[in-house]
Order: sequence, then structure tokens, then C-alpha cells
Amino acid sequence: MKLRTKAREADSVFKELNLDESKVDALAARLVEEQAKFGLAELRKISSLTQTDLANRMSVSQNRVSQIELADLESTQIDTLRNYIEALGGSLILGAHIDGKYVTITQK
Repeated sequence: MKLRTKAREADSVFKELNLDESKVDALAARLVEEQAKFGLAELRKISSLTQTDLANRMSVSQNRVSQIELADLESTQIDTLRNYIEALGGSLILGAHIDGKYVTITQK
């Protein structure tokens, strides 16, 4: 119930401030992208790995790891992110926000 209340509050704030929802969505997507770029390097550092260490685990060059960390995530292939995360010992989980609901995207 609280989630619906908060969603209504956000809608009323958008209206009060005369904000275009599509612009807000675009800015939010950009913010997530910037945080994600920072996040890849941070995940590596938390794992106490250098770019060279991770490159060896991925069987790529250190330069390639740097490119992945600095890449525009909109054009990064899912398989590249999966390999990066798996080299850290994790697993990649994809999700989507559709009609106010969060769903996990699974592989067939």
C-alpha cells in the first residue's frame, strides 16, 4: 500500500513542478548509467582486484577491462557484462521496470 501512496505523491510532485515525466525518466536513466559505470570499477576494487588481475581472469587485456569500465552501458553487450561480473565471482541479474512493476529477465 505504501508504494502506491508514494507513487501518487511523486505524480503530484511532477504536476506541481510542471515536470515532464519523459524528461525525468531520461535523467534518471542517465544517472543510473553514470552510477553503473562507477559501479563496475568499484565492484572490482571491493574484490581487491586490479584491472590486470581481472583481465587475466577474463582472458582479455588490461586495456579491455578499462574500456568495459568506462563504456557507455547502453552499447555494452550483455555477454560482456556477464563475463565481467562472473570474473569477479558473481552472477549478472537483468531486470526491467514495466508499468510500475519490477521484473527479472531470465534466460530461456
